[in-house]
Amino acid sequence: MRPGMQRLLELLRGQGAACEVSEAEWMTVMDLAAKENVLLWVAARLRTTARPSMPMLDERLREVERNGRIAAFLWRSNLRSLLAAFHENGMPVIPLKGPWLAERVYGDAALRSYSDLDLLIRRSEIARAECLLTGLGFRPAGRRDDYERPWYRGELWIELHHDVENPLAFDAGIDAVWRRARLAEFEGVPAWLLAPWDELLFLCLHGTRHCFERLSHVLDLALGFRQLRVPRGETGLRRSPESGN
Repeated sequence: MRPGMQRLLELLRGQGAACEVSEAEWMTVMDLAAKENVLLWVAARLRTTARPSMPMLDERLREVERNGRIAAFLWRSNLRSLLAAFHENGMPVIPLKGPWLAERVYGDAALRSYSDLDLLIRRSEIARAECLLTGLGFRPAGRRDDYERPWYRGELWIELHHDVENPLAFDAGIDAVWRRARLAEFEGVPAWLLAPWDELLFLCLHGTRHCFERLSHVLDLALGFRQLRVPRGETGLRRSPESGN
């Protein structure tokens, strides 16, 4: 096991006695958390765990928290602008993962890291959605595959999905997924959310696609199962988003 991993796992589980851990050990845990892409969550846990008499650790935590807040503001702003553009053009869209997921399952968008924004559209809306992105200054990066296509504008990357997974590898039944989707709002902008069980399935598929190579994939699922539980007796949901509404 890598140095610091046991402490990191204990921290993620809400375990570990601060009095037994030195400042140097916590710094090692922070380095490992950065590699595992869970640094922001770990920093928040350390705020309530580490002893106050650790100046180097405190300075590093302040830096991580500051950078996390700035990054979260930018990612939330970009997501809101994109959702508003799709809404204004009458195209239902479902954000996958990203800041909205973090707000709902982590409790704060600043406690999760992001590298891109994933948006799910209907297959019938691909041409219109790509035209919209082009008008917003985005450019495609490569050809469209069986379920998504990456786009970018400067340093902002988007994955435009028309399915939650390659249907040749796993058929999630995307039409039924859309029928179960729920209309909600992100910062005042109407947008759709996956039904809880579909969101959990997507997180499982996403982690599997990446072979759960980082603890961030496990943490997404662990918090998702904790926060996205389907209420007992809940049935398959509400109205479906209609194209053009």
